[in-house]
Amino acid sequence: MFRSMAIVLFGLLFLLSGAATLAQNDDDICPVIVQQALEATDAACQDTGRNEACYGNISIDAEPREDVTDFTFEQQGDKVTVTAIEALTLSPFDPETEAWGVALLRLQANLPETLPGQNVTFLLFGDVELVNEGDAMEAFLFRSGIGDAPCEAAPDSGILVNTPQGVGEVTFTVNQIQVTLGSTAFMQAEAGEDFTIGIVEGHGTIAAEGETVTFEAGELVRVPLDEELMPAGAPSEPEPFDMSVLGELGMDAALALGDEESSVPSELVTPLSGAWTFIPGEVALGEGCPSTMLQALSTMSEDTAVIDFSDGVSMETVVTASGEPVPSGAVFDNPAVNVYTMFLEEEGVNLFYTLYVQSETLITGTMEFLLELPGMASCVYTVDFHIEYVGGE
Repeated sequence: MFRSMAIVLFGLLFLLSGAATLAQNDDDICPVIVQQALEATDAACQDTGRNEACYGNISIDAEPREDVTDFTFEQQGDKVTVTAIEALTLSPFDPETEAWGVALLRLQANLPETLPGQNVTFLLFGDVELVNEGDAMEAFLFRSGIGDAPCEAAPDSGILVNTPQGVGEVTFTVNQIQVTLGSTAFMQAEAGEDFTIGIVEGHGTIAAEGETVTFEAGELVRVPLDEELMPAGAPSEPEPFDMSVLGELGMDAALALGDEESSVPSELVTPLSGAWTFIPGEVALGEGCPSTMLQALSTMSEDTAVIDFSDGVSMETVVTASGEPVPSGAVFDNPAVNVYTMFLEEEGVNLFYTLYVQSETLITGTMEFLLELPGMASCVYTVDFHIEYVGGE
């Protein structure tokens, strides 16, 4: 039986260590508010699904589209499909009300339906306004505060974007500027001034007014904007990207917030040979899944299993929860150190796994199912798991 856990793309732990140290100063409330906002978002938004927005931290004003009647986006943890959103307005930092708006969006962008577990993650924070100009927000208009970081521990207002590894480049449109990323990037926009995008890691390309510019990690490109936030000129040549806009932790901060992968060791880990116990977690149903599925799937996920890896742990067979070889046609990859992925299409079901080797005795992972049900909308559900070493050769 195949098992997995929901991928946590944005753990939001990137400022916690620095902010926690600063928070010891009772005279400085800013780091405390920032730390609490990120902790709240981390806790509330871990199970955010594809094409969903999550209310991370107060305060956020959300405007539904005109034809949407069932819409609740008022408190931490509320989640809505992005197709229902007309606009989002986040609160800038306010020490009196202890508000600092944070929202998390996971968007499909131009990723294929056959990769349901892979999404582009957008983390919005501070003085940000966003208007949906597409169906599933593959195109949007936004503006942000500039140079408004409330303290050294916090970033300027803006949007931090993280694209999934192993899927190549991802394209979306912002302020009628085409953005293509295979990376982590930070975006800001001010009416009558500039749209700016800096690459934290990886590379990017933007196209506006018939001109295209490619840039790399540590570089920033500008596009002049008119008062309506539309392009008023071609992109600039790349210039150095000042990482201080991301707060004290700079590049390390942004890279660490990407996903569960950021928590894995940077050096290759070889899991111990012997017996391992497979422990599944809770089932999470996505949009389009009949509610009647939950009980049956939850019952299936209650069973643990012991896997015999006395001849060494095979990452290709971990996902089967039985030690048996994976089915033919499965596409297995090792996109990063201690990170393994597998995609399988079988009998109308698309399965996508991501495995993280945390230590010699612990493996965590993710699997996401995409079901095409006759006469019904597509259904996506996830089941979390971890695998623990029992012992013995």
